[in-house]
Parts: sequence; structure tokens; C-alpha cells
Amino acid sequence: MKHLLAVLVLASLGLKSFSQQATSYNHYYNHPFMYNPAFAGAENQGQVTAVSRMQWAGSDRAVTSAFVTAELPLKKNIAIGGRFYSDRQGLINNTAGLLTFAYHLPLNDHSRLSFGVSAGASRQGISTGNLNVSNPDDPTIGSAENNRSGFEGDFGLNYNYKSLNLGVALPSLFRSDRDNVNFGQQKGQVFLFSAAYKINTGFAEIVPQLIYRNKSEFQGRTQTMLTLYFKQNFWAGGLYRFSYGPAFYGGFKINSHFKAGYAYETSPDGQSTSIGATHEVFLSYQFAKKGQ
Repeated sequence: MKHLLAVLVLASLGLKSFSQQATSYNHYYNHPFMYNPAFAGAENQGQVTAVSRMQWAGSDRAVTSAFVTAELPLKKNIAIGGRFYSDRQGLINNTAGLLTFAYHLPLNDHSRLSFGVSAGASRQGISTGNLNVSNPDDPTIGSAENNRSGFEGDFGLNYNYKSLNLGVALPSLFRSDRDNVNFGQQKGQVFLFSAAYKINTGFAEIVPQLIYRNKSEFQGRTQTMLTLYFKQNFWAGGLYRFSYGPAFYGGFKINSHFKAGYAYETSPDGQSTSIGATHEVFLSYQFAKKGQ
């Protein structure tokens, strides 16, 4: 029992720190709605997207993640959507489901300002299914598994001018448990800034991007990306997270509705090779655009 209590205490400490980081999905470049609710319905078409990620594969610190989004543009510049994500690292489980409302305000023929807000339920707990527990009715186990359910929400803005996109998101706008509601984190609000610019060369579309987050305990705060789209039929690119390392990705359009992609991320800079690489798979189904 002493060993079990030690495991639960350590896992609880890990849960607190892990839940405060947003896993840096490499497919953000192709689907910014994952982090910024203002992008819901921004392409004026409905779509369902799924991303599966195995971070630090083969190591005892491996993290398994899944992210599913759905978005649908409606009339009068309104869009709705939903996001579901699940992370697991060892005994630690983190899941949430959020509904999104977005509004796209045209400023003139070339620019638009978008707002988005999401709210939903989350659960953070410890899985003891793989432990040899002599007394499964022990109240310590039940408490460890059930004391972190609550509600959470996020907010985002995006400004679009022709080929330029500037976004700001508050991924931890609020988080509540049974006793209180916290806006942001205890040590200050987390925000994410993004910038992207599309350069059309005729042969290919080149998109440089920059992402900065003011807090990141496990991965670089700043990352740069460069993606080449070839007639929107296939694409390839790379990114670099400062103080962390590079990643490479690519994808292709299967048909008029489906597209798929893959990303490979190296081990963190300066870390032992025992911390494995990261693999990520992307699949999206797009409905016909409104008006078509």
C-alpha cells in the first residue's frame, strides 16, 4: 500500500504540471482551429479532422494524444464547432470536450476580424487499471481518480487581410473544479500568438508561419514554420521550436473530400536518445463549401 500511495502522489504532481501544457501538435500549420476557436468555419466549409500523436515513442515518458474537431459555417457569418482531446502519460489521463461559437466580421472587401469562444467539460485523473491493487475500494484511489473534473473554456481572435493572418488565443481562459473557478493559470494567463502569410508563386504557395506562447514547460515557446503547397494537392514543410528541436511534415489530398498527413519530430535538443521521436498522423474530411 505504501508503494501504491507513492505512485498516486507522484502521478498527481505530474498531472498538475502536464495539464498546464498544451501539447504542441505539429499539424497546427494546417488546422489552426485546434488552438484558436476563431478559426472555426474560417474556410467557409464544414470539416471533421482527427489527429493522433505519439510523443517520445518508446520511452517511459511517452505521451499518447488524440484530437478531434468538427466545424460548420452557418448563415450571417456565424460558425459552430466542437473539439475533443485526450492525453495519456503513464497513469495520467486528461480528456475534455468543448463546443465552439465563432463570428466572422467583414471589415471591407479584403479584411475580416474573427472571434471565437469555446466552453466544455474536462476530466483529469489517474488510471489504476494496470496496478496490482489489493483493495480497489480504498478511498485514496477513488479520490485520486475523481477529484479533477470540471469545466474549462478558451477564447480567440484572428485578423485576416488578404494573405495575412494574425491570431491571438487564450487556451486557458478559465478552468473550474468543484470548489472554484480560475481564470487563466495561477501564475498568469497563457496566450498564444500566431502569424502566417501566403505567397503565391503560381507553381506553389509558400506559407511562412510564426507561433509564440508565453508559457511552455516542456516545449519551446517560439516556433517557426515553412510550408509549400503544390496546387493544394500535396504539401511538405518543416518547423523548428527554439530550445527544443525540429519537426518535418507532409501530406496529400486523397480526393475532393479527404486529405491526410504525417509529421515526424526529433528528440528534444540536448536530451538523451532514450527520449524517442514523435509521430503524428492527420486525417480530414471536408464538406463542399457553402454556395457550391
